[in-house]
Amino acid sequence: MAQHGLLCGVAGRLKIIVELDGMTFFTRRMEFNKTKILILMGIFLSLFLAALDQTIIATASPSIVADLKEPEHYSWIVSSYLISSVIFLPIFGRLCDIYSVKVLIIFANFIFILGSFLCSLSESMLQLTIFRFIQGIGGGGIISITFSTIGILYVPRERGKIQGWIGAVFGFSSILGPLLGGYLTHIFSWHWVFLINVPLGIVILISLIRYMPYIPPVSNQKFDFIGALLLFVWSFSFLLLFSEVQLFVYDKLFYLFLAIIGLILFYQYELKNEHPLFDLTLLKNPTFNKSALAVFAFGGPFLGTLIFFPLYLIDKYHINVLNASFIITPLTLGVVIASTTAGKWASKAGRYKNILLTSNLIILSMFFVIFIFTKYLELNLTYMFLSMVILGFAFGPVLPLYIIAVQNSVSLQRIGTATSSIQFFRQLGATLGVALLGLIYYKFFEKYQDKTILHAFPSIMFVCGLFSFLGMLITIFLPDLELSSKHNI
Repeated sequence: MAQHGLLCGVAGRLKIIVELDGMTFFTRRMEFNKTKILILMGIFLSLFLAALDQTIIATASPSIVADLKEPEHYSWIVSSYLISSVIFLPIFGRLCDIYSVKVLIIFANFIFILGSFLCSLSESMLQLTIFRFIQGIGGGGIISITFSTIGILYVPRERGKIQGWIGAVFGFSSILGPLLGGYLTHIFSWHWVFLINVPLGIVILISLIRYMPYIPPVSNQKFDFIGALLLFVWSFSFLLLFSEVQLFVYDKLFYLFLAIIGLILFYQYELKNEHPLFDLTLLKNPTFNKSALAVFAFGGPFLGTLIFFPLYLIDKYHINVLNASFIITPLTLGVVIASTTAGKWASKAGRYKNILLTSNLIILSMFFVIFIFTKYLELNLTYMFLSMVILGFAFGPVLPLYIIAVQNSVSLQRIGTATSSIQFFRQLGATLGVALLGLIYYKFFEKYQDKTILHAFPSIMFVCGLFSFLGMLITIFLPDLELSSKHNI
């Protein structure tokens, strides 16, 4: 079998050699050499741009809806992006196992830039929905490639610190995103929320081509194209079944039929395939299946908080879009600090479960506190501010630690597939969760004449609390394996 060296040309500077199925992998010790820094810079810059787009739209959404005149399709602009990113997460994750990470991340960035430019030209909600779908392909690819690359380069015990940095990138983009989105919308128009990605993306793309070292693949297996097609069919149909986005036909039974048939064919094909797109044996891994269900449960509450909090602040306290973006900064700042800190704690302690359970309990408590105050009492701006700070700190550990747990339980050859699969379930939960929360919002929007989110917000918080309770319940049964100091073989 042909041998591949991870980080070719720098083998002399990389100390540890891991033998897997006759293939040689080079990884590095904890010293920061030039090659590793260039790799991290390349993937972090790309991740920042993709993560920024998930939150920059939060404060621009009201202006988009007002301009395009379709409030009943408010969740479309979020769901369409999430649908495509969900579908292509496992596809890019598997590609990371068998193709060069550098080539893949350049391709994903190009798709993301193209989608952003098309979004800026949208003149209807349908156009924006389609172009956000294209943009989501690139965004999902960037996120999947980033986490898979970290899993390849770092042993489980080291990943906590690096995953913390990734959490910091997400958190910083979450802070800057709403601020930048509010500013661009207030000063120019919502079109600039997407157009700003083009010059930034081109600079990042050039930097990747010029400076990021080539990383050979960790496997020489064939890519499962038929499995990828079947995955697209069933997951796309399934997501449309639970989404308000309707692009082709309006019969829900059609989507249900297509999703069921596609899933059955996908399962049967992957079961017999020698090199499947999705390794079905992962479902028997208790760490994987518990983590997948937990991130699914927390996906909707986290993204729903970022989307619906600005709307509530605008309607409740009569502040403009720009000020609303400043107000939700405490939530995202808490995510930055907590995700970084939690990753370091996990690496130092070698365990992750107690940190996760603590954060789960705080999330659950805060959603029900906010529900009670907004439904039956009066929650002034100061208490809302404190609530968002606490929620941010509680959500921080959820972002990196479930991925660390899963990566710690699988072999290096399947780390791309396992990592992207966890992200698949998280995004799936976020997509379905936002669709459900958007439906609740619209039902109250239709019912009351004042046309605000004030009546729907307590119900939205209550549903977020229910999902959080489910996530905590699953985490209780999550195995608490010690983080390994070497790659699993």
